[in-house]
Amino acid sequence: MAVLSDAEQPMSAPDIHLAIERMGQWVSLSTVYRVLEIFIRASLIQKVTVANGDRTLFTLGNQHLLQYAVCVQCHKVIPVECCTVDLPTPQLQREGFQITGQSLEITGYCRDCAGKNGLSRH
Repeated sequence: MAVLSDAEQPMSAPDIHLAIERMGQWVSLSTVYRVLEIFIRASLIQKVTVANGDRTLFTLGNQHLLQYAVCVQCHKVIPVECCTVDLPTPQLQREGFQITGQSLEITGYCRDCAGKNGLSRH
């Protein structure tokens, strides 16, 4: 959890594994995935799927309102706090559905990639 608490943006399991190794500790990547699943079930972290499902990232806490903008070129992930989606929560609760998260993905070009592609800033 220390790795995610120090992270400035969501991290993939391989990135978490590499960060642990850089701290001088060894753990297998499969163990990282198992521990992440335990943390998800305990609502300690949130699993975020981005880039059309091609990438799974993890972030600390259960941040239901935190959404992400993803660069389509370099896949940089930028947390966005202003975007919300109204969920039919009462209806889902009546059906016994337990919400574990929501996803809204904004795609485009980050500042660096927009500059490389000659795109103007708005």
